[in-house]
Amino acid sequence: MNRSLVDMARCMLYDEDIGKKWWAEAVNTSAWNINRIPNTVTVKTPYEIVYHKKP
Repeated sequence: MNRSLVDMARCMLYDEDIGKKWWAEAVNTSAWNINRIPNTVTVKTPYEIVYHKKP
């Protein structure tokens, strides 16, 4: 999961051509996105599993 976060954050920063000072925000945004992507095994998002409600 950590590599997914880093890869997604790196792509965001590269695609928008913004500086490394936004690195933490890009990682937070990546985590937010990953927590809302459904899991193929449970067909629920990690957010739904933890909070028992849809995001």
